[in-house]
Amino acid sequence: MKRGIAVLACVCALTAGVYFAISRWGIRHETLNFFDAARQRPVSVDLAVRRDYEMKANDGYWKLPVAIISNGNTVRNTEYSFLANLLAARGYLVASIQQDLPTDPPLVTKVGLPYVGRRAVYEKGEANILFVLGELKKLQPNADYAHLVESRCDAVALGSSISVAAPFVRRCLTGSTMTPFSHPAHR
Repeated sequence: MKRGIAVLACVCALTAGVYFAISRWGIRHETLNFFDAARQRPVSVDLAVRRDYEMKANDGYWKLPVAIISNGNTVRNTEYSFLANLLAARGYLVASIQQDLPTDPPLVTKVGLPYVGRRAVYEKGEANILFVLGELKKLQPNADYAHLVESRCDAVALGSSISVAAPFVRRCLTGSTMTPFSHPAHR
């Protein structure tokens, strides 16, 4: 009896170790440095995707759902890597976009009016998201961009970027049918 419990405990520990190893080393991270020639602006993106799901998508078994992490002002796009890892572990192609540059002018607000002066920042963030989606379509054709644009906009907004993502999500959802979107692995 004690031997059976010991064997079961070892199997459970081994299974847990394998799970954490796969989740740790099974996610591919890549930093992409794009240049938007129309706006004369570099855009840095941290891409995270689970390796086995990416291989299955490349083989044509399914398309990867896409999640966009739009960080706040003065926040590096790698600071939310814990969230990118969580989404990538669940099968998403995750793009964390660096919204601001060190050369950008500071965010100007007026006392008592926190949204005055932010419109340019919001428009820049939206343009960055749309530009990155266009570039990712060329690099990762195995992702499900149709659901991102038509019915599901998986935009994760953190900090002040909620104001950037909210109009973007509303615009993506306008005129679309809100059909539920499930992950391909769970279909």
